Amino acid sequence: MVPHHYSNREMRDCYSTEQQRANGRADTLVAAIVSTLRESAQDASNGPVVNDALRDAASKLMKSQESWRIYRDEHCHAVGSSWTTGSGAGTAYEECMFNLAQQRIEALRHDFDTYIPHASATRTK
Repeated sequence: MVPHHYSNREMRDCYSTEQQRANGRADTLVAAIVSTLRESAQDASNGPVVNDALRDAASKLMKSQESWRIYRDEHCHAVGSSWTTGSGAGTAYEECMFNLAQQRIEALRHDFDTYIPHASATRTK
């Protein structure tokens, strides 16, 4: 049986759809983590030092997501441009956007596991 070979356009369209989904998941995950950090910072039993640290973490995570988006966009534009005049530039760009979104999601899950709602119910260590 001969495997189906996808055209460059089909691959680009697929990566485009999937990278939009993955980047949306990354943004949603950041919002959920920030919300949990802020909610945790409302607990007076933590004490002021811990609550200040939680608010600071929420603020820095939001800023890091903004910076990450800028990095992602510039990096993937560079990847696309490296194809110069090749027809694969668009596909390379979309694939890069997808791959970086997947990496971001994994990093967020790893680094903020405690602050992901229902993380303990859905993940095992």
